[in-house]
Amino acid sequence: MKIAILSKGPGNYSTKRLKEEAIKQGHTVQVVNYAQCYITVEKSNPVVRYHGEELNDFDVIIPRIAQSYTKYVTAIVRQFEMRGVYTAARLDCY
Repeated sequence: MKIAILSKGPGNYSTKRLKEEAIKQGHTVQVVNYAQCYITVEKSNPVVRYHGEELNDFDVIIPRIAQSYTKYVTAIVRQFEMRGVYTAARLDCY
């Protein structure tokens, strides 16, 4: 599985541990700084971009969100969900 960990600090202990364990299980992992992501709103085509590149090939995202970015990252997570990407933080239950 290809996993994206949405984290502002790739050096954070919890982010590093998640990445290590996922790799141990045979997954491919990329840490994505959510503060550098932006959304392109297109009809029937929700897009999240990171450094200008479209993030569209992940199977799972794991958000590790700082409280001050909650609303911003919630929008990003929703875009991934609309593309059918599974997330560890289900937003439809809130």
